[in-house]
Amino acid sequence: MVAGPDGSGKSHVASVLCDAAAPGPVLHLHHRPRVLPGKTRHEGPVTDPHRDPPYGPGASALKLVYLYLDYVLGWLLRVRPVVRAGGTVVLERGWEDLAVDPRRYRLTARPRLHRLLGLLLPRPDRSIVLAAPVEELLARKAELPAEELARQNARWRRLARSRRRMLLWDARQPPEDVLPFAFERAATAAAQWVALPTARDARFVLPRTPRRASLAGLRIHRPVSPRALAMWAAAGTVTRVGALRVLTPTRPAAWVLDAVGDLVPPGGTVATARSNHAGRALVLVLDRHARAQLVVKVSADEVGQAQLAREAANLQRFGPLLPAPLWAPELRHADPGRLATAPVRWRVCADPWRLHPDVAAALGAFHRASGRGAGGNGHGDMAPWNLLPTRDGWCLVDWEVADDERPPFEDVFHFLVQGSALLGRPDLTTVLHGLDGGGWVGACLRAYADAAGVRVGDAPVEFRRYLEASGATLDPTRADARRGVSARRAFLEALERRY
Repeated sequence: MVAGPDGSGKSHVASVLCDAAAPGPVLHLHHRPRVLPGKTRHEGPVTDPHRDPPYGPGASALKLVYLYLDYVLGWLLRVRPVVRAGGTVVLERGWEDLAVDPRRYRLTARPRLHRLLGLLLPRPDRSIVLAAPVEELLARKAELPAEELARQNARWRRLARSRRRMLLWDARQPPEDVLPFAFERAATAAAQWVALPTARDARFVLPRTPRRASLAGLRIHRPVSPRALAMWAAAGTVTRVGALRVLTPTRPAAWVLDAVGDLVPPGGTVATARSNHAGRALVLVLDRHARAQLVVKVSADEVGQAQLAREAANLQRFGPLLPAPLWAPELRHADPGRLATAPVRWRVCADPWRLHPDVAAALGAFHRASGRGAGGNGHGDMAPWNLLPTRDGWCLVDWEVADDERPPFEDVFHFLVQGSALLGRPDLTTVLHGLDGGGWVGACLRAYADAAGVRVGDAPVEFRRYLEASGATLDPTRADARRGVSARRAFLEALERRY
């Protein structure tokens, strides 16, 4: 909705909004949907909006109810079909204008009835209130006296400051400068998110509406454990039946919204996921059709910002070296404190803990591409949750610790051990059997060794070195790290008994 006193430029701003919302369906309404007929229809601009006297209290109440019915029917018959088709509806003036300027509609002020009926109407997703000094308004359009314009200006300002879904804008600014900021702020100002699994434990913050954006936001997280997969599927079911609307509205952290605001397209929104580190977050940027546009990592601390800078450099350096079926996400933006990549259309996998021999071979070839002797290229954090199955292969994400001096087999070992420690699969027996050449683990080790140009017989020795070196780097204050330490100790004890 675009509102404000006469002379604030509502029509011009609404026209620019409609142009920015194209090429999707756009519906531009002035004052009301006009499903129900009006008593009169003006041709051309209205030059004296307060010319006719207002109706009496009874007639004003009847007209207010009539206009309310028009809004309700208009929402059902005109507005909702456009919104459900992924379009944009731009409404000038809107319901609140009846309370701010009742004389224009020949109404005797009925604030209680207006407020009661307004509570029963669907609210615009975003409202922009334009305001300017009275002198500026008179210079643009001198249809109302200065006193009336000052009253309306003050009333609109009070409304904008008291309503969470209203934003106050200086009408003197050119729309070309104001509208991109207005789109960004409007998309994030309304309380249109919900927290999952609970408001107190907000691991994920998803768009509350529309439903297609809520469903798209769920893809910010790829479940890998059976419990996470069940919860993810349940969240999808709850979202499809529209139950997110009954949850208490919330919003992502202000610093996260500020960090990604300029990356959100007009009419778009975001979903966010909490990081394991304070001051960091993952953001999925959606356009107004709920299509994923970017995956953005943001950090407010210097350590995290340095890691994002390293990841950006590693993506550019190592990404092109990955052989099929592996590939790295496309780097879109790299600024201080944020890293944006192209979204990955990953698929749900029943056994994310299981490494495929063709992936292991690709990791071996990647290791060999460094041209070094003992060391070679390595991802450094090759884990089941960082390997995303897609229609075109496997996307490997999270590149902040990659380098070209990694020992052989490290990426395969890390995948196996992290899966065993945090997912419970593969178990210790399966991994040890693989070191002897058996099962799918043995097939992966042979494929890696052949592609990397190393001896598969060295795998047990390299595995021991990996367990000792990686265990020393884990932070024992974190629960997942403690599980990692425990798993590595169990593997080392089993190696002592076996070899």
